[in-house]
Amino acid sequence: MPTMIRQAGSVFTRLATIIGFAWIVIILLIGLTAGIAFAKLELVDLYADELCGRNSMSAVDMNEGRISGLYPEPGFVVFQAAQGYRDLELVYRSYRPEFPPPPPFGPFAARPMQGRVALPPADSRPGQTASSAQDQEARAQPLLGDAPQGLVLFYGTAEDTMFEVVARPEQASAPPGGRPATVHSVPAVVTEENGRTVVSWIERDTFVAVHTIRGQSEALRFADSLEETPLPPFESTEFGRRLLIDRPCFG
Repeated sequence: MPTMIRQAGSVFTRLATIIGFAWIVIILLIGLTAGIAFAKLELVDLYADELCGRNSMSAVDMNEGRISGLYPEPGFVVFQAAQGYRDLELVYRSYRPEFPPPPPFGPFAARPMQGRVALPPADSRPGQTASSAQDQEARAQPLLGDAPQGLVLFYGTAEDTMFEVVARPEQASAPPGGRPATVHSVPAVVTEENGRTVVSWIERDTFVAVHTIRGQSEALRFADSLEETPLPPFESTEFGRRLLIDRPCFG
């Protein structure tokens, strides 16, 4: 009888071991299957974004003459002139986003990093000609230099651009050397570049510079008028919903 009990116990032990091992295998298979499925979904999403153009498109939403949304979301703080400051208008803006890298393989692997721009309705200012827009673009690109992302805003009137604002990410604690000044209670410097006065400073990990031909006092006054502009998620704006949700794929 004791021998039978020992044999039965041995059988149950082996059976429990087999069942435990089987459960481990099942759990591993479930985890592996879920991981593969998740990876496939991630890959599908990646290629869907490429196919629909979301990974190679930039967009700027405007509301009452001010920027109200940027896509893709910027890696820096947006500063805009205070509403109604000296009746100046935002006459031009150029946004250079940092696009996600293309997929490592497949038909989109050779996608260029520069993207296309989606414009909201009535984007151009009344009376703005194609040649004037080209002139402004030619001026804006050198202001951004080789920065991977940034924003250039021109403020002025229909006849004259009075102030140019540059913003881009910056991890340094202070701008390069120049005459010391203060903007928004943070250290700033004043320099001269190509006949223009430039006031630059770093605020909230963002390099900001104001370029103008109107001298240091006007440059500092305008720089102090710039306000940090919190931007909502782009898809929450009316233009963003139309672009990314209502019509997610476009040619």
